[in-house]
Amino acid sequence: MFRSCLGGGKLNEKVNPLYHTDSEECNCLLCKVKGEDIIRQTEALIREDRVREAWEKLTSIRGIGAKIASLFLRDLAVWFDLTPNVDRWYMQPVDVWVRRTVKLLSGSNMSDEEIAKWIVLNSGNPERANQGIWYFASQVCGSEFRLDAFRTELTAKRFTSGISQA
Repeated sequence: MFRSCLGGGKLNEKVNPLYHTDSEECNCLLCKVKGEDIIRQTEALIREDRVREAWEKLTSIRGIGAKIASLFLRDLAVWFDLTPNVDRWYMQPVDVWVRRTVKLLSGSNMSDEEIAKWIVLNSGNPERANQGIWYFASQVCGSEFRLDAFRTELTAKRFTSGISQA
């Protein structure tokens, strides 16, 4: 049915979460959730501080990688106002915009895992901070040049306001 909606085009079976095979080992989205309410089930895992387990369950679905699993967890946490006590870094999707911004803010190159942990350590509400970082960088700045220009301008304003207060 999904293929027919695409006009009968060829599907990439290796990464399509909806591609079903008639085998017991099928790891498509429908087989993995087996009619369960994936939103409520994942919400319950987050409430029980089982974030890593929720992330691993999501990444076990064909085509769902670390970034998409983290994005889903982050958005559920924001939607249901969840603040787990452990493993919040699994709820921090890292894309090029988040990576660039954290590099500018921290002054260092980090792995995606380190970036996610940095956001958790340096934010009062890391999930909303992650959303804000992405939105500001991608939608407001829109380019790496403008993002760096904003940081430069902000640094200059801090410096000059510090001089005027001294």
